[in-house]
Amino acid sequence: MGSLKRMLNLFRYHVAAMAAIHDRKKLQHDPSRKWDFVFKKPAARVILSDNVIEKEVKLHAGFNIIVILEDVNEPDNVQIATSLVDRILDTISFSTVAQCEPSKLLTEITIKNDGTSEGQFFEGPDPDSSIIIGTPRAIDENVFKEIWKACDGNPNEERILRALAWFRKAICEQYNIDQFISLFVAIEVVKPLLRDLLKTRVKDPDEWEGVIETFKKKIKTVDFSDINLARNELLHGFKPLAPEFGSRISAYLEPLRRAIIYGLGDILGLSGQTTDLICSYRPRRLFLKSQTGLKGHFRNLPGLDVLLKRFPEIEINRKSMSFSIETDGKLNITFNTSQKFALPEKTIFEADTFVMRGSEGAGLDLTGAKFDD
Repeated sequence: MGSLKRMLNLFRYHVAAMAAIHDRKKLQHDPSRKWDFVFKKPAARVILSDNVIEKEVKLHAGFNIIVILEDVNEPDNVQIATSLVDRILDTISFSTVAQCEPSKLLTEITIKNDGTSEGQFFEGPDPDSSIIIGTPRAIDENVFKEIWKACDGNPNEERILRALAWFRKAICEQYNIDQFISLFVAIEVVKPLLRDLLKTRVKDPDEWEGVIETFKKKIKTVDFSDINLARNELLHGFKPLAPEFGSRISAYLEPLRRAIIYGLGDILGLSGQTTDLICSYRPRRLFLKSQTGLKGHFRNLPGLDVLLKRFPEIEINRKSMSFSIETDGKLNITFNTSQKFALPEKTIFEADTFVMRGSEGAGLDLTGAKFDD
């Protein structure tokens, strides 16, 4: 009898992300690079590449990720594979401060020891809807490698990876309060590690002293005690979610992000150049819930009583979309829309400007947007 082959489990994932291996300009000319990760426990390989859709030009469409588990015969193989993917995405999101959504499993293949195989496929995103509208942030390979190597085998690796996961979750959150909660959890995760660093210089520091020192030395724009108070008011119901409280929470997001970056930088021994670069990034988020519209002026708009009976409405249908790229890599998007108005009698709407909502943080420049009547 011949010797049995190794058992292999293969998984393919798609990830919507505002980070990429190639920037848009390089994507047009360079062959698609693949990053190959090797894990010893479990025995696995993960292959990461830009997912590319070709229209008139090559367009980013998130990441394509293949996981290969070798001789791992566990009932939770999918969870094992997904955890390896998350580890990579958490590090990418931290190094770029860019949104990386939860991965979607598309294909699962099992090759058994006797050579037989089985598999299953799952519905993936529509190709056109997976196109990244915006500017994905190119991963700085040197920065990524520095963080990856510093994490790998670190005595506090598990806690560090948990902090990275909460940091990524904060970048994915749509609402400021949810971002604040995720960032504060990340701070709580690294709190004992920052205290341990402080113990080398200070005898018996308080549990928050390491965090407080990071704010005093690196942040300076806000006292951590104010942020901690806001956290208590939010989570323990001391304050209603009034607009002024939301504004106060929003002001703490950047200091919290920067404190996590500098804190993890100290814990991992990252260079000052690396942490300063990451702190200089503004969050880059996916442009998924956009709304196109028109801005203009009304003529013969009736009084409030009539408006409440027949409020002005517009139905906009987005039609064909085309893409072009300038020499500097800037993406131009052209699309046509049809509009159908429902207005009070005798009311006329004169449109003069194209508008779009949902572009915040997507790396979009709408200054060149044109409206042709």
